[in-house]
Formats: sequence, C-alpha cells, structure tokens
Amino acid sequence: DLVINENVLLQTLGFDVAIDHPHTHVVRCCHLVKASKDLAQTSYFMASNSLHLTTMCLQYKPTVVACFCIHLACKWSNWEIPLSNESKSWFWYVDRSVTQELLEQLTDEFLRIFDKCPSRLKRKISANQNMTGYHIGVNELAQKRALPGPGADPQHASFQQPVACN
Repeated sequence: DLVINENVLLQTLGFDVAIDHPHTHVVRCCHLVKASKDLAQTSYFMASNSLHLTTMCLQYKPTVVACFCIHLACKWSNWEIPLSNESKSWFWYVDRSVTQELLEQLTDEFLRIFDKCPSRLKRKISANQNMTGYHIGVNELAQKRALPGPGADPQHASFQQPVACN
C-alpha cells in the first residue's frame, strides 16, 4: 500500500523531486553584496528558520524567501546594504519581483509567528544570534523600517560592503 501511494505521489509531482531551497540564493546574494561572515551566517540561519517555523517556502519562490532572510538579518544586525553602482537595491539582483513592501510584509509575518514560538525556541534562536554578535530585538525590530527602497546583471553589479546604521 505504501509503495502504491509513493508511486501516486511521484506521478502527481511529475517525478520532479528536486527542491530549490532559499539557502543557495542566500549564499549567492551575500557574496554579491560582500556581506560579512556574520551577516551571511545569520541570513543562512534565518533561511533554516523560515523552513521550520513558517510556510513561506510554500507560498513564495526561494529567491523571495532568501531576500527576506537577508533583509531580516540586516535589521537584526543594524546593517544596511547600500544601493549598487547602478542605483538599484540589492534584492533587485536576486528577484526583480521583490519590493521593499513585500520584505516588510514578510518581516511582519515572521515576527507574528516568532512571537508565538515557545520561549525555549526563542532562547535557542537568541543564543545563535549572540554567537554571531547580533541580538534579536523583536519589539525594536517591529518598529524599525530602514533598508534601501525598491529598486541588470548581477555579474556586473558592484556594491560597497554593508554599513552600520546610525
């Protein structure tokens, strides 16, 4: 019975079981924008959390989830990725459908979910952030709204390193 159900599932999926995760796009984008190791690690960690805690991976393309993860990591770490030399936002190079408004919407959605997480999970996530030197200020984060506005070829894009927000 299990084998029959597995075959039905495979046929339904068109035998396409290769999954594109946001992690690959997080790594690629962090390299593109010359993100620090800590920012890249936090973004990658967020990609894992987005898979475990939310349904974003079912609702959005992996590139959109990757942009959200980097966006949130920047907010948590109080960093801002400058516009490219073409005056475009970093997320435009990852997925042209991503807007600042969408990133804010996904951030709000994640914070609502995160707020409902058990305290033990929050402590674990906070501990990971402390290891990388970043701190989660969920209340402060909900009030902050300062990354580049909405915005080529990523191979020709040039970014300065992310800078600390004042």
